Amino acid sequence: MKIGLRGSRKRLRCRGIMLIDCLIYISLLALVLGLAFASFFRTLEHSTQLDRNVADIVRALQTGERWRADVRAATGLLSVDRSPEATTVRIPRAQGQVAYVFREGAVFREEKPGGGPVQVLPNVAASEFQRERRRHFTVWQWELEVRGKQKVTRMKPLFTFQAVAPAEAQP
Repeated sequence: MKIGLRGSRKRLRCRGIMLIDCLIYISLLALVLGLAFASFFRTLEHSTQLDRNVADIVRALQTGERWRADVRAATGLLSVDRSPEATTVRIPRAQGQVAYVFREGAVFREEKPGGGPVQVLPNVAASEFQRERRRHFTVWQWELEVRGKQKVTRMKPLFTFQAVAPAEAQP
């Protein structure tokens, strides 16, 4: 009888050690899975922020190219009106007039006759229209700063668009 009792104690000891091994492996697996999920969700958040930034950049570039096309299609002298609440550049064209208005942190485009203001670029921190006379032509420059959605940005989204109005070309 003593021999059978000693064999069962040995088996119980092995089972106890295997149970402790399993608990250690389960805790290590939980730790690795927790770190993997944290890394995945951080990567997902950064990817979403990058997608938003890319959308803002594309929208700013499309708006700038539209402004340049409007300036190139100008039939008269462009004018800039600055007031405390808004900055407006008026571009005369053959079909009427186009105005770009910066107010309340957004850029609006307004076509006349018939069109009301349409918001073309939200989340704008600063917008400045400048006229620079050169030897044989006048260059219009639009400096634009888009407000980022992140609290800390590594790079400021600044854009500069330049265009020459053919109506302001000097012979």
